[in-house]
Amino acid sequence: MRNWIGIALVVLVLVGITVAWKAATVEEGVPDSIRIRRVLEQGRQEVMDRDIRGAMMLISPDYRDSNGLTYTTLRAAALRALESAEDFTIALDAPNIVVDGARAVARTRVEVVASVGGVRSPSVRFDLTVGLSKKEYRRWGLFRATRWQITYLDGIPLTAFQEL
Repeated sequence: MRNWIGIALVVLVLVGITVAWKAATVEEGVPDSIRIRRVLEQGRQEVMDRDIRGAMMLISPDYRDSNGLTYTTLRAAALRALESAEDFTIALDAPNIVVDGARAVARTRVEVVASVGGVRSPSVRFDLTVGLSKKEYRRWGLFRATRWQITYLDGIPLTAFQEL
């Protein structure tokens, strides 16, 4: 009887490990272009939900852009922008994505509409270029996986947002 209990426990542990591994690596079989679209949509949603922590998880610690922003200064700028806007919407057009190994560039058109002081501002439209790189990490500290992280954003008209 004890042998059967021991065998059952081993089988349960093996099934549990297999299920955890599958859950941890579920994204690995998905094409990079779809994974990148998901990163862009998740970033848009995190910002609209005012979840800077969630949005910054999509940003690489190596982030640098043509405006001189780094990971740290981007976070501070995002916090300031979210404090000033009472309500806003962000719309992204379908991105054009070019993947080159562990690097990718996504180009899309963005429209932002915000309300400040109860007044709805004119929409701000701009073409956005997003640089991404594929990074390895350990999911749950055990399983090796990869994720796409944003390494730069170009095309954001900072002066337009300062007026909001």
